[in-house]
Amino acid sequence: MKIKAGIILLFLSIILVIGACSGKGSGSLHVELTVTEDFDKENRLKFTGITNLPNETKLVLSVTGEDEYSAQAKVQVNNGMIESEWLSNNGEGLVPGVYSLRITSQAAIIQPDSVQNIIGKQGENLEGEFVLSEETLGKMIGYTYAFSTSDSQIVAIESETIWDEVNGYLATGQYTLIREFIDKIQTPSQDLQMMYHLSMYHIYEQAGRR
Repeated sequence: MKIKAGIILLFLSIILVIGACSGKGSGSLHVELTVTEDFDKENRLKFTGITNLPNETKLVLSVTGEDEYSAQAKVQVNNGMIESEWLSNNGEGLVPGVYSLRITSQAAIIQPDSVQNIIGKQGENLEGEFVLSEETLGKMIGYTYAFSTSDSQIVAIESETIWDEVNGYLATGQYTLIREFIDKIQTPSQDLQMMYHLSMYHIYEQAGRR
């Protein structure tokens, strides 16, 4: 699952970079940014995302939420992707509730030269809905969205439970049981659908050998 998710994010990041190169005016960069939150079993939090910002662009992720929670992480763009460290609440998981993520960029003037060459010394080449103009610092990234730990945690637990079951059948070559198990899922993900077709292939292959 982790490998497939990484491939999907990489594919999307390539599309964003191509779109940025082919669109908008000369020298401008229409910023694209998509971020997803992820939780582990302890309810610690991590963010991953894709963007067409240049490599080594420095960003700051700030999270606020329940029980006056606040945390911050610094990341930089690497091949169209960003990934934060795991965030916790003094070593513990986050309590269920509504949280807000805000992503900002460091001022263009303190970004690496390779980044400034693309976005401009004052970020003047940045365009789009995620771009803010500061009087003294120039244009910067400003991205905000809210999310709920309870909803995300339920999805993460259900997904992990389903794949534990599927991987158990896969390890012993029980493709018929995989097919029957996925058949019972009302809205299987694309990855589960792919596993279903793989199981059907092996079932037909085994039947042909008899």
